[in-house]
Amino acid sequence: MDATTQAMNDATTAATQGEWDPSSLFTLDKISAWVVFDVLLFFAALIYVFAIPTGKKKKSIAPPSSSSSSSSISPSSRIYKIAVGSKNPVKLNAALQGVKEALKPIADEEGKGEDEEKLVEAVGYDVKSGVSDQPMSDEETKTGACNRARAAFAAYVDANNGRKPDFAIGLEGGIVVEPSSEQMECSAWMAAFDGTNMGTSRTCSFTLPPEISRLVKGGMELGDADDVFFKKVNSKQKAGTVGSLTRGAIDRTKYYVQAVILALIPLLWKNIYFPAPNEQQPLDEVADQERAKWEKKLEEKGKAIANRKLAIAVEAKQPESPK
Repeated sequence: MDATTQAMNDATTAATQGEWDPSSLFTLDKISAWVVFDVLLFFAALIYVFAIPTGKKKKSIAPPSSSSSSSSISPSSRIYKIAVGSKNPVKLNAALQGVKEALKPIADEEGKGEDEEKLVEAVGYDVKSGVSDQPMSDEETKTGACNRARAAFAAYVDANNGRKPDFAIGLEGGIVVEPSSEQMECSAWMAAFDGTNMGTSRTCSFTLPPEISRLVKGGMELGDADDVFFKKVNSKQKAGTVGSLTRGAIDRTKYYVQAVILALIPLLWKNIYFPAPNEQQPLDEVADQERAKWEKKLEEKGKAIANRKLAIAVEAKQPESPK
């Protein structure tokens, strides 16, 4: 055992017996300065471990205030009421999801977006579309969606003692026949109504296969034709024709949701889609200012192009320098 190790052992023994004098360390001429430092550090650690009581207080955590709510939306917070012009579960779910997704950015800004389930409540009503059971034009399909939205709004008011919903959603599927090819294209219109203003949007379209088109031309609704062709039952309340043709990649609910969101745009931006008469003048002034800016930019760009062309022309006329 070398002198350094022996010295450390002796110091440890002395410390535990309470007889050790720290000044004696420095009389050991064979212990280097770094060993002294290590020994002091070792005893400092011992003092820290054994001197501090093990039952020290833990940091207290204040209980939540009784005024705070477990939900991000307190009972007094806004819950949007939606009336849907159908009790078809596909249409009802599409309207509910579409409104939730459209309102979520607004709820996030207000700090209420964490609990989406409490953001929107939707009720479906059996209402008339006012068009044929199988609309066969874009105009007829759009009209059916708007009629359903208006009728759902009125049904909600009647059922709730005059209280109005925030929005009423009408969804209507239809077919358009291409004149050149006579192919049938399927699409749907969505309408959002707030009692005064209406917003509309159309889904993307897809072509129906010839056999389903033949069944529709024979007088069947698209949903029934889809059931016959794919040997299904009540597919219009499930994945729908779009779900069958895409093998589930896009079901009928997903197909409608984006169009519902787009139909709500005017109602969520009323100040720019339906400005009040006293707001129109400032908007016109802003438009005029923007137009003037662009005209100035175009003018400056035109001058720059003209100057560049002139410079090229002048350079082309200059004689070549002798080689």
